[in-house]
Amino acid sequence: MKDKIKDGGWVFAGRYDMMTGTKWFPGIKGPDRPERRMRMNRFQFGICEWCLPPVGPDVCRLAAGYGLDGVALDMGSLGDGLRLADPRIREWYKEESRKTGVSFCTLALNVLFSFDTVHRGSAGEEAEISRVLDEAVKAAADLEIPVIQVPNFPGNAITGAEHLAVMAERFRDLCNRARPFGIVIGTENTLDAEENRELLRRAGRENLRVYYDTENPYYFGFGESPDILAGLEGFICQVHVKDGENGSMSRTPLGKGNGRFMECAQILRSSGYSGWIILENEFKAWGRDNHRLLAEDVRTMKQAFEGQTGEAGTDPAKDSGRET
Repeated sequence: MKDKIKDGGWVFAGRYDMMTGTKWFPGIKGPDRPERRMRMNRFQFGICEWCLPPVGPDVCRLAAGYGLDGVALDMGSLGDGLRLADPRIREWYKEESRKTGVSFCTLALNVLFSFDTVHRGSAGEEAEISRVLDEAVKAAADLEIPVIQVPNFPGNAITGAEHLAVMAERFRDLCNRARPFGIVIGTENTLDAEENRELLRRAGRENLRVYYDTENPYYFGFGESPDILAGLEGFICQVHVKDGENGSMSRTPLGKGNGRFMECAQILRSSGYSGWIILENEFKAWGRDNHRLLAEDVRTMKQAFEGQTGEAGTDPAKDSGRET
């Protein structure tokens, strides 16, 4: 079945390729809901909602049209009232997920950039952070999202012992909130492998893992991505893939920048990692070439991890009869 959608200048033909062949996803079980089912493939492929035009729940159909299995969602900002805290909005997303077979792999808490999380704040600030975390766990449980991603980058980067201690405590608290729902907390940060292992050790929670990004070490300058990745085997919950060059982030096709994507893919294939590989290049910034470049990146991603191209070889814009 095909459905043509136009939103924000994007036109695509969405194929409803329902996921066939399932297995139980261990450990993801919460009150009053069944265990999550996933495809039997070793890797599942997704894309970040914030890298695409603002299509809302229709992002599921866009992802399905490119042969992807899932979408990483963003919780929302303080300015929009934490949009996924609204059960009506979550229901729209769930309805599109049911129609397309596309699942939600991550809930990103980019809203935490609104706070100085590496230091303890006032009573009011801490109460607001606590509210955000409560709403995030509630939304993730309702949407059956297995991982909540917590970013720590410049402005909120973990850069010393004090920051490490504060964040270890924050992660311990968030893990405690998420654990009854089988939710894993993923820390995406600018630490090297040894520092990440120390953060996990100090937090002391089995549902805290590293959310790895293949380009971040190059862009933020904290090491070589393959070396850090090799030192985190067994500690990674999910992976962002993107590429960049000449000081840019997320603006270069996979494998054509300085992020050493192909080397990272080989390390992950050789390791025991299985799970989500999530594309985070900024396609909404590429204008009229966005369809072609997204299709190429999906094809490259699948080829690097599974040696196959799947649906990504088709340009949805051409299918719709429109040129990009």
